[in-house]
Amino acid sequence: MQNAFSQLPPTEQLKDLEYDFETAIAKIDEWKKHILRTVNQARAKTDILDNLQSHQMLIIMDWAMKYLPNMFREKQSDWYGQKGKNWHVIVGIFKNENKDLKHRTFVHIMDSAKQDWYSVSSLLLHALTTIKQQLPEIKEVFLCSDNAGCNKCGQIWLVMNELSQQSGITIRRYDYSEPQSGKSYCDAKIAHMRGKMQVYILNGNNINTGKDMKTAIDYQHGVSGVQSSIVAIKNENLKFTSHKWKGITNFNNLEFLPDGIKVWKAYNVGSGRFYSNDELDRLYPNVCKQEQFEVVEIDSFSSPKNVEGNIKLQKDKVENAENITTGITAGSPKHFFCSEPGCIIAFKSFSSLEQHIFIGKHDYRLERESTYDSVKRIWADQCNNINNEVNICLNNLSAGHDEAVVSVKEGWAIRKERRNTRFSKNVRDYLTEKFNQGQLTWHKVEAIDVVCDLLSLKMEIDDLTDLIGCK
Repeated sequence: MQNAFSQLPPTEQLKDLEYDFETAIAKIDEWKKHILRTVNQARAKTDILDNLQSHQMLIIMDWAMKYLPNMFREKQSDWYGQKGKNWHVIVGIFKNENKDLKHRTFVHIMDSAKQDWYSVSSLLLHALTTIKQQLPEIKEVFLCSDNAGCNKCGQIWLVMNELSQQSGITIRRYDYSEPQSGKSYCDAKIAHMRGKMQVYILNGNNINTGKDMKTAIDYQHGVSGVQSSIVAIKNENLKFTSHKWKGITNFNNLEFLPDGIKVWKAYNVGSGRFYSNDELDRLYPNVCKQEQFEVVEIDSFSSPKNVEGNIKLQKDKVENAENITTGITAGSPKHFFCSEPGCIIAFKSFSSLEQHIFIGKHDYRLERESTYDSVKRIWADQCNNINNEVNICLNNLSAGHDEAVVSVKEGWAIRKERRNTRFSKNVRDYLTEKFNQGQLTWHKVEAIDVVCDLLSLKMEIDDLTDLIGCK
């Protein structure tokens, strides 16, 4: 691409075009890295499920969106000034004596709560204590969640050993999903509970308080595998100490060992970085090590009719799914294809497809091309045939791209730190002048006009520089 631009006479339009191409290429590279990181981070959960032992459990946790009060007959005045109720969902997946995957979901409902690391730690400890009482054979757990600020922070990592000691269950790992790819089994259970709440409302009931939410979830034998509880978190008299653990946003996988914490930037990439307990105590003394996480249980967990929910395996998967076309005729069997880009698995029932999506064990094949990718490829071919000159440039570009793929190194898709470019003093002064002008005259300047003015000023400066250089 650079060779193609160097052969053309330099103009302002060429500089803009070159900048647009460089920006587009950078965005495409970031998109490719994001896709690779998404697939790689999802392997952490699938590997845990594949190797899960009878004494181990996979815990997936997430905050649900605040539930707004809902009534069977609602006045217009009731719609304004509503205050949502906080509820936190923890799904524990384990294997029973028959090696079948089961789950127990623990829902904590709070009238008001601060969604921070202390609340997450307190609710996790309460759930682990309940799991120890209901399933005494569980000795180890693996944690998975999205990378929200309340989940991904140094404070919650530093108290994991304390949570293990108080609950009697060892926390082995904590794996985070890729940003914007945090869809999990919690979302499926939240959808089931919201459906149960809607049925409760349609039968002439109202949901205004946390007690009403619990009653709705437990309505008509409850939701399969879901236990709900109303709690309150007491953290008014606690004093938290901040820490200076650098690079936390870059760590996505952690292993908690008796003598320290081992972190990775990406799952199963590299040997990781080990922080010993002595190093953590020396660098971060007396940080976030609370002796007590106080959760007041207002209404305890109540078991539904089906205490454990079933997680079905992919037994009705369609064989040779890559040979099945997406154009299904009226007489052909109805197959349900996975919506994940690149996954070729199809199922005979929608429920099996739903279980497959939430477990996340996809089968990616490069030889199968989606309709969307085919349309993009046809459009690219049409653009390549505009003239011979463009074809030559693109052929050179594709050859260079192939060489780059061969020499790619491990870790090329790991997220890099973003550096923001600051405006120069001249640009800041110019924008300030335009803003003050709009404040005085009450005629705001349009953004597109400011951009055009800046470009024209830049062209004048460049022409003046060339003129001085010629002299």
